[in-house]
Amino acid sequence: MFVQGNIGGATESLTPCSGNYATDVWYSFTATSSSARIFIDAEAYFNPVLEVFDACGGNSIACIDNNGLNYSESYYDTNFIPGHQYFIRVYGHNQFTSNQEFQITVTDSNVVTSTNNIFSDDYLKLYPNPSSGKIIVENTNGNYDFVKILSITGTVLLEQNIKNKTVIDVSGLKPGIYFVKIYDKTNNNSIIKRLVIK
Repeated sequence: MFVQGNIGGATESLTPCSGNYATDVWYSFTATSSSARIFIDAEAYFNPVLEVFDACGGNSIACIDNNGLNYSESYYDTNFIPGHQYFIRVYGHNQFTSNQEFQITVTDSNVVTSTNNIFSDDYLKLYPNPSSGKIIVENTNGNYDFVKILSITGTVLLEQNIKNKTVIDVSGLKPGIYFVKIYDKTNNNSIIKRLVIK
C-alpha cells in the first residue's frame, strides 16, 4: 500500500506521543500477514512522527520518532493479526507548518524481511535516488552479488547479478515507489532499499 499524505489543515486530535503538540492526520490498513513494516517518507522540512494503533480509538502500540528533519521513520512488527484493521497517525514533531507532504508505504512479510539494517549498510550505496533512467549499486566490500527490484506489492520486476559497481537500467519502470532487494548469497543475507522513480 502506498499513499501520498499532507498535514495541511490538520488539527490535534490526541496529545502527542512525542513532542509538545501534534496536528495529526490518520490512515488505516488491514494486515495481510503477521509481519509488516510501515514507512513514513518525509518531504523537505518535515520531521514526521509515526504512531500505530490497534483499533479506532484503541491502544497505541508504537510511537516512532527516531530521526530528524527530512528523514524517514519506520516500524516493523511480527505480531500483526491478518485481517485486522490498524490505524496510523502521522504528525510533525513540534511542527505547526501546513502542507508538509509525506508518503506512507505499508509492506507485508512477502516484501520485507526482518533485517535490522534495512535502509543502510556501510558498504552499500544506491544512487541516484530518486532516479528516472539508471541507478548505480555500489558494493565496496564485494559481498553483495544479486539484486531484485520489487513493486510495493512484492512483484519482482527486475533481477540482475551485480559486481562492485553495477549500472541498472530502470527507465522501463513507471514513476512511483519501489524496493530494491540486494542479496549476499554467500552469507545468506539481504538488504532492502527504497527507490523512487520520477
